[in-house]
Amino acid sequence: MTPSYVAHDGDTTVSVIDPATHTIVQTIVVGATPTTLAVDPGMNLVYVTVNGANKVAIIRASTGVVTDSVSASQPDGIAVDPNLHRVYVGTTYIYGGLAVFDNGAAGPQPARYIPVAQTAYDNPVRVAYNGANGKVYAVMPSFNHITRLQF
Repeated sequence: MTPSYVAHDGDTTVSVIDPATHTIVQTIVVGATPTTLAVDPGMNLVYVTVNGANKVAIIRASTGVVTDSVSASQPDGIAVDPNLHRVYVGTTYIYGGLAVFDNGAAGPQPARYIPVAQTAYDNPVRVAYNGANGKVYAVMPSFNHITRLQF
């Protein structure tokens, strides 16, 4: 059975939970203020936004070890395209943008920023990837709307 992962926003850790027993089987230190996470099952990786450290921590799911990280300014929401192994990270910096990076055989690439905010503090705080249509969606709370991003 696939484990579940929980980011502890007020802490520095992610818990790995066995869904059969509902118990924590591992605690992984990722850095200050882990916020959200996403799983890429094909790469066997868990991506965790670590807002307090301005990065995305990358955990190898089979070992529970942080193997790498990618810099991202005040990361918040995160989503993964499991076919392209592309990671989309909503950032909450003043004029929020989407940090996008690929992670394939060559390892994680540096994030590139795509501006999506219309005004200051209109940040893409939550991000979702729709595998059926290949689109990325971001919640922009300043104006109470969801934006479909084109790639």
